[in-house]
Amino acid sequence: MFYMLKTFLKAIDVDPSLLLRLNGIKKHFALSSSEMEILQELEAILQPFEIASNDFQADYETIGNVIPAFLVLKIHLTLSIKYRNGAEIPNPASPLSLVVVKCKYVTASLLQSLNCRFSYVLYEASYVLGSTLDPRFKKGWIKRSGIPETDIIAAVKLEIDILAHTRHNRQEFDLVIGFDYFWKIMIHQTKQGSDGSVACVRKLGWIIFGASEEKKESSVLLTTVKNSARPVVDFKEFWVLEHMGVTKEELEDQGFL
Repeated sequence: MFYMLKTFLKAIDVDPSLLLRLNGIKKHFALSSSEMEILQELEAILQPFEIASNDFQADYETIGNVIPAFLVLKIHLTLSIKYRNGAEIPNPASPLSLVVVKCKYVTASLLQSLNCRFSYVLYEASYVLGSTLDPRFKKGWIKRSGIPETDIIAAVKLEIDILAHTRHNRQEFDLVIGFDYFWKIMIHQTKQGSDGSVACVRKLGWIIFGASEEKKESSVLLTTVKNSARPVVDFKEFWVLEHMGVTKEELEDQGFL
């Protein structure tokens, strides 16, 4: 819609007589000056959304842009602010405050919808950390949000604690690796623990082997599985064959073969 309005208004600006030659205008009459002003205001209102949309379509990481883009859109759509004496004045930070006259209701509706849909990003850990760790923004966006920094940090800590507790207590597996591939991900770097356990580094991170003397609930990693549908072979028989050769007793034992 933005590009349609922009192209139409640009064409009218280049050739004003176009308003009299369009088929739609011949049928529904020409646009009045007031209607042209409404279209110009709509173009100005939608332009920040177009910039944000293009920013999110970049080839680089964009999660750090979510909160700054949300705050920029809020500033643009907030046409007025309350002064110290309670009187409303045009918002000096909004480029639209002196442009939008006929579409104030549209702007207010967009601001309300924006807050309802995206205000949660100010308290969600992934978006907060994404913006804070981005060297372009760091913590500068917190002051612009109008929310105390302590409240944002407390909400992020709570979400991380809940996520960690949920992951620790759930019963399903995150990843199952077959033993034939297990050693292919090992880097063979180990550290000996004071309690007799051994930590080994993998391509996916560290893993701990051995018993622990601490008596507490912990997760267990199952690394071997026995298939009870097939009989377990006593591998000592193979060692006997290696040293003694094939005997008459073993030849008659069809079960072993």
